[in-house]
This record gives sequence, C-alpha cells and structure tokens, in this order.
Amino acid sequence: MSRFVMILLLSLMLFSCNEENKKWSFEKKIELPAKARPLAIAKTGNDLWFSDPDHYRLIKIDAAGRVLDSIVDIQRPMNIDFNNGKLYVPEFLTDTIWIFEDGGKSPLSLNAKPAAPAGLNV
Repeated sequence: MSRFVMILLLSLMLFSCNEENKKWSFEKKIELPAKARPLAIAKTGNDLWFSDPDHYRLIKIDAAGRVLDSIVDIQRPMNIDFNNGKLYVPEFLTDTIWIFEDGGKSPLSLNAKPAAPAGLNV
C-alpha cells in the first residue's frame, strides 16, 4: 500500500470518528403560491427565491410563503444561486446567464456562450 493511500485512509478514519451522527428532521412546511412548480431554491437572508420554469418566472417568498417579489418572462429559469446580493439565473431557452441586482438585470460575461445552461454555483 502506498504512503499516500495509508495517509488518506488514516485521515478519513480520524475525521469520520470525530463527527457526530447527524440526522435530518422536519422543521416546518412552507406553502407555495398556487400553480407554482419550483425547480430550485436560493436563500437570500431570511427569504427564498425559487425558479418556476414551467411558468417562466422567479418568485421570492418569505418563511411563511408570502410572495414578496417576482420576475416574469424568464425563458425557463433553471437552477439558480444567490451570492453577495446578486441572483444568478441560467435562462435555458436563450443560452444566457442573467445577474439580477438592485432591480437591474445584466448578462454574466463569459468567454464562451453556454448552450442551454441548466445550473450554476457561484
């Protein structure tokens, strides 16, 4: 057995022995607006944005499920992300990734045009 493999195995044993058994538990149910078909969720502080590609929109809700904001006419928004005050939205049908910030919308500058982007992680 190589030295690298032995160190890797020892590291895995040490880290796995120190972790507690973590279990998921149900906390609460958030009712979504009628006719919503969410694909992805992005947490923005205490609120949540979710993409609804079947209805060509994004919806922002609070923890009680109340609609706070929406962005419509997005051509199949897919797996979204939120980082540093910016909402990143891959628009599947236009081969574009949009950045929404402070009420404005701009395309993400890339070296190549994505083909039907379905998700991202910022």
